[in-house]
Amino acid sequence: MKPGEFIRTRQALLGVAQGPSAEHGDGAPCEIPAGSLCEIYDVQPTLGWLTLHFELLDSGPRQPYRCEAIATAQQVQPASRPRLPPLMPEGGPGDRS
Repeated sequence: MKPGEFIRTRQALLGVAQGPSAEHGDGAPCEIPAGSLCEIYDVQPTLGWLTLHFELLDSGPRQPYRCEAIATAQQVQPASRPRLPPLMPEGGPGDRS
């Protein structure tokens, strides 16, 4: 496993929220639910610990935007990269159908 790859958590993980400021939740404890899709941010070479980023898609502009957690390889399983939305949605300005 290496940075930039995606994984799914096998169990819930406790992490730390990252956001605009401590006043708005930065540094608060947060949970990554079991089965969540996360990106590997870093791999500690000696012990193999994984630093994971879990995007909080329902947060507002003044709330934490992701949860960062440390996991072992046994706590995660490989997953494929999520599909990105199309650059031009159907029916948008560039649609000539």
